[in-house]
Amino acid sequence: MFSRKGFALAFCLAALGMAPVLAEPVGTVCEGIEACSLDWVPLEPSLWFYQTGTTHDGVDALQSGPVGEDEGTGLATTIVGPATANFWVKVSSEEDSDFFAVVINGDIVDALSGEVDWTLVSYDLPEGVNQLAFAYVKDASSSSAGADAAWVDSFVVAPTGSVLINGGAASTGTPIVTLDLNWADGSERVTRMRFSNNGSTWSAWEPVASTKEWFLAAGEGYKTVRVQFRDIAGNVSAAASDYIKVDMTAPTGGIVINNGQWITLSRDVTLGLNWADAGSGVSRMRFSNDGATWSAWEAVAPTKAWTLSAWGVRTVRVQFIDRAGNVSERYSDYINALP
Repeated sequence: MFSRKGFALAFCLAALGMAPVLAEPVGTVCEGIEACSLDWVPLEPSLWFYQTGTTHDGVDALQSGPVGEDEGTGLATTIVGPATANFWVKVSSEEDSDFFAVVINGDIVDALSGEVDWTLVSYDLPEGVNQLAFAYVKDASSSSAGADAAWVDSFVVAPTGSVLINGGAASTGTPIVTLDLNWADGSERVTRMRFSNNGSTWSAWEPVASTKEWFLAAGEGYKTVRVQFRDIAGNVSAAASDYIKVDMTAPTGGIVINNGQWITLSRDVTLGLNWADAGSGVSRMRFSNDGATWSAWEAVAPTKAWTLSAWGVRTVRVQFIDRAGNVSERYSDYINALP
């Protein structure tokens, strides 16, 4: 057995492969919590046992065995992250004295005592090798309460993942987008993914791929895409999501040469500009003297110095483009340049 005060350190040593006592992986332990793809190792001969009397799934579960004062018993496993570990736990113990505890990488991250009915707990594990352990630990008092035990059922290491729409762009001018996908799993190989625009209707499961062409929900405005990943053992990740604003409406604008004057004695003029866009916002403008050859796109500004192409009545044209890539109509004004 191990001391209640020192059990976190003991688990930490086990995570580093330094525990002085390492038994063989427990035989039916993995069956009790449906996690036989993981190696379950007690720090000392385990008192957790397989049973079918108290379960969450109606089939089987693990139960802690009897332990003495200031003693405890626990199981540990190694999980490669990033991943999410989920399992159900039930506790019947002396409140604030005897605890069911969860230790991740040497740190106590959860402790339950008293009468706790079946509760789903979830822990996000960082990238790399992680040691997760759970234990039932008693204090030095000779008193006890309840069944003086804890139960664990349905231990699942779910895959994790992420989705990025159009490389993280804030907006798009088309409902057809490209999804960038990433996934990881702590124990199994991720094999399938599926998608949803509303979180309730999902596409069929398909082989995982790093990119996916996707059609957003109809209409303009903010659209969210959700993805789930499934590993070879059937574990399904939580839904990861990203959103983007659909803007398919071109901006509007206007241009005035030299504050609306009819005549100029110089070919160098000042353009007054205005624009509007209810969607993603106007970002660039460009100009032309003939409607065929255009200047490079540049940041929008309320005024622009411009040189007319020649003397006489001359027209200057402007176009605006928004952040979704929608291009406005051509807006123009003219002036008579007298030499």
